[in-house]
Amino acid sequence: MTLTEIRTMRQTCRAKLEDLIGRTNSRELSTEENQMFADLKAEGERLASLESRYAVLESFDKGVAQPIIRQRIAPSDMDRKAAFVKALDGFLRTGTMATDTPLQIQQSPVSGAAAAVPTDVVPTIIQGINDFDIPTRLGVTDFNRDSSVPLVVTIQTSAPASAVFVEGNAPSNSTPPTYKTVTLGGSRYANLTKYSLESRMNLGIPIVSSVLKALALGQIQAQNAAFMSAFLTAMQAASSATYIQSGSSSSESPSDNYSAVTALKYGLPYFWQNSPNLKFLLNPTDLEKIKNTRSTQNVPLFNDADDTILSKPYVVHPDASRVFYGDFSVGCYRSRTPLFIQTFLELYAQEGLIGVSSYQWADWQFYCGDSSVTDYPPVVYTNLEGSGA
Repeated sequence: MTLTEIRTMRQTCRAKLEDLIGRTNSRELSTEENQMFADLKAEGERLASLESRYAVLESFDKGVAQPIIRQRIAPSDMDRKAAFVKALDGFLRTGTMATDTPLQIQQSPVSGAAAAVPTDVVPTIIQGINDFDIPTRLGVTDFNRDSSVPLVVTIQTSAPASAVFVEGNAPSNSTPPTYKTVTLGGSRYANLTKYSLESRMNLGIPIVSSVLKALALGQIQAQNAAFMSAFLTAMQAASSATYIQSGSSSSESPSDNYSAVTALKYGLPYFWQNSPNLKFLLNPTDLEKIKNTRSTQNVPLFNDADDTILSKPYVVHPDASRVFYGDFSVGCYRSRTPLFIQTFLELYAQEGLIGVSSYQWADWQFYCGDSSVTDYPPVVYTNLEGSGA
């Protein structure tokens, strides 16, 4: 038996199987037809096995063909330049660049050929801007809420003093604690970004997630500025208790920075001296001054080993126009709703744009001591030489 005969038998077997399938494609196979189908299938598999074995025999009767080795001819500089010129000429004439000779231009822009220059885009966006939430970093007392309904917060500002009574005597007058209330309303902070439908569909960078990050960052930046402005206003309104000066009668003008910072720390009322939440808040300029300040005995204010100012942690942000110190969890209260993100698919559709808006209600109030009783402000502040406003 030869390989040719086996292949002829396989063709015959295939033809019979094709005829059987063609005759029964619109109905079920009978028992006899099922048996014939199985026999033809088995015969085809047997002949295929024979064919692969006999093919090995035939390979012995043929010589081994030598492979053809093709060597690549590197084009010279002149060949490259000619190919580039040809491709550019073809693009300028037809608007289509030759696919077999990619156009490579080292200098740009090239008038009329910009569309032919390949461009690679990194499929990520690096966040070149950042910020942090000042109230959260300071540890202020937060009241989260689901609506913009005003929220009343009650603060206990003093305790009733007890007195000594002899046997048979007892107090007859009520001396309740002193309470103070603050109302947290809410201003709505909102921002909006529009981007085109094409940019969302065709850009290779995550434009949607970048827009959302930017909207959230814009909320933080605006609320940081508003919080610090309101905080400074409240502190200055109670400056007789909250402002600490060092050896100077001039308001907000200390005699030297070392004395100002030490007076700030130890000028905090004794009531708060042992609080575990004490920290400084200042701007980068004042932090630099503190790092460069030493006492007459060469004792620094700043400790590089544990990154503290007079052994206390600090928060630095450019919106802080004074140097503050104290327990911000008692002195500051904030109320916010969740940050809402809304997508406008139809509002700007006529312009071919999609709008994304973020909005949040936020408000803050401050406790700077109670002048009706005894002033124990939980936060005090000072002003270093040449800083602040």
